[in-house]
Amino acid sequence: MCENPQKLGWKMCENPQKLGWKMCNDMYKRKIENQLQAWLDDSSHKPIVVKGIRQCGKTSSVVDFANKHFKNVVYLDFREHPDYKKFFTPNLEVDSIVMRITASMPSAEIIPGW
Repeated sequence: MCENPQKLGWKMCENPQKLGWKMCNDMYKRKIENQLQAWLDDSSHKPIVVKGIRQCGKTSSVVDFANKHFKNVVYLDFREHPDYKKFFTPNLEVDSIVMRITASMPSAEIIPGW
């Protein structure tokens, strides 16, 4: 158990030992879902970066949220496919990235503006 759960983002739990790790994790999941919803509701939202400690549910939270709110989801796992970095070279222009992804993954449907 972490000595300082607040340092790791578990600030909603006053006593994690008493509540149990799962309950703390569920509270944290609701917090990230609220933040993702606020991001989505902002009409001028930009790409989002989700940071946190290992194994705290970042990927599953984002994938679950994406599946609930979007018709199509493209998930790139750089650990499993290090060659995906090619999508981001030689530049980071969104249109270029989308073009390289769709050229490599014809089944991926990327709709601008979503």
